[in-house]
Amino acid sequence: RLGLVLSEIGEKAGVEVTEEELQRAVYDQVRRYPGQEKEIYEFLRKTPDAVANLRAPIFEEKVVDHLLANISVTDKKVSKEELTAEDEDAASEAKPAKKAAAKKKAAPKKKADEDKSEEA
Repeated sequence: RLGLVLSEIGEKAGVEVTEEELQRAVYDQVRRYPGQEKEIYEFLRKTPDAVANLRAPIFEEKVVDHLLANISVTDKKVSKEELTAEDEDAASEAKPAKKAAAKKKAAPKKKADEDKSEEA
């Protein structure tokens, strides 16, 4: 999910990975395998997905840098009651979702138990 959010923000902000940054990532990857540099380079050249896997972390890092450069963080003084009230609200919203997930998991287990009893 985070990757999707960062991707959307990066596209809207016009963040791009330069060819130089990508070449540096390829070089770093090739250096990790001494003695196999030629094979690794050929693999990366022939496999677009492998290059995309090198590009993704660079892109995400640049998006985070963009966000950090453009945000301002402010402190807000709150009372202890206000702070704990927000935690309680968040916890009460999360609990029903967890219960629903538990019910979904319980149904297949019952079926598995029935199958075992039929085999016996």
